[in-house]
Amino acid sequence: GKEASEANAKRYIIGFECGEPFVAETTGVEYVLISVLGQSFLLNQIRKMIHFAVEIARGGATIDQLNIAFT
Repeated sequence: GKEASEANAKRYIIGFECGEPFVAETTGVEYVLISVLGQSFLLNQIRKMIHFAVEIARGGATIDQLNIAFT
């Protein structure tokens, strides 16, 4: 029920670390460890943001879709 312009609706990423990619020996799947320290994010919000970034990198989503998501 908050407007995006309200001060208490804003969220902040305080820290962000991205490790080196590695391949799991048992499955052959590539992973990368991403650590995000933030303030008051919604449940699964960071996971969804990271997923969208991965999809853009893979070519499965476009910058135009990202702009739509922000509106």
